[in-house]
Amino acid sequence: EIFSAGLRLTPGNWLLLAEWARRADAGLIPKTHAGYVTVGYRLRQLQPYVTFAKLDSQTHAPQAIPT
Repeated sequence: EIFSAGLRLTPGNWLLLAEWARRADAGLIPKTHAGYVTVGYRLRQLQPYVTFAKLDSQTHAPQAIPT
């Protein structure tokens, strides 16, 4: 199961981007939550911005595939 959602807002000279995603499965790939937020401000032709991102992964699978 994979779910993601995103948002973009541009009020005036401001920029706000955000995205969140989740992957939940009982297989070998771990359950994962990830997201980021970006904030920027337009100054004429320049738009500096900063981004914060986070990834959380819960590993319940074996480290190697048994043979």
